[in-house]
Amino acid sequence: MTEKKSFPIRFGRGHSKVTLYDRTASLPYYRISYRLGAIRHLRTFKTLKDAKAHAQAISKKLCSQDVTVTQVTGSELIQLKVAQEILAPIKCRVDEAANQFAKASRLLGDASLEKAVRFYLSHNKTPAVNQSLSELVKHFLEAKKSDGISDAYYNDLYKRTRTLVKYTEVRVSDLTADLMAGYFKFLNFEAVNHNNQLRVIRVLLNFAQSQGYLPDTIDLLKAVSRKKASYPIYQPHEFEALLDGANDEMLPPLVLLGFCGVRPNEMRRLS
Repeated sequence: MTEKKSFPIRFGRGHSKVTLYDRTASLPYYRISYRLGAIRHLRTFKTLKDAKAHAQAISKKLCSQDVTVTQVTGSELIQLKVAQEILAPIKCRVDEAANQFAKASRLLGDASLEKAVRFYLSHNKTPAVNQSLSELVKHFLEAKKSDGISDAYYNDLYKRTRTLVKYTEVRVSDLTADLMAGYFKFLNFEAVNHNNQLRVIRVLLNFAQSQGYLPDTIDLLKAVSRKKASYPIYQPHEFEALLDGANDEMLPPLVLLGFCGVRPNEMRRLS
């Protein structure tokens, strides 16, 4: 039967005590810890056999006060102290920091860890990390209303932005290009309505970037394209028939729309 190991395992006592720690998920190696004066030392081993052998040897050396094999140079002590001071604010041990740095470096290859972190932050972190999508839409509509837009345009913005909030209520920082593509696929609008919806949502996202809710480097609508729309055009004889058949109330609007280039919403505001 295999002997069950109970960790931590201690060798010696007092100033000669050496402690052997088991492996963990974050630290997949055996560790032995001991003190030499005021300095705590830590060594790592791949196998339990090697760790126990070194722990016993160091404990004997400490007990006999022959500590030359466990001593480090003055330069190494300075490096250790500096590393501990740097890591103190984030409450991270030197061995844990070294382990995480080694893993990240292996994954990144030639790229620096700092460069990778800055890239991640520029694409995933925003000043308003807790800003919800509904809060963004609220601020957006308030800003547009303060700009003095027409009631018709405000109502159009309100209705179109509310569809996004109903589709997904997430933090602004959690918006992704895939999510936005799924939103437009869910709407499944015809060409004209789709293009108008795309225009409004782009205005909303541009507002979010201008206010710092989203990084400027990200395009959440890169997977959404405009749909080709076909607009019916009246032929001269068709429009002539409309004018001939119009009553006194309909004639002025038809003239404005057909000959003056006035848009429907602009025409409605005229008297």
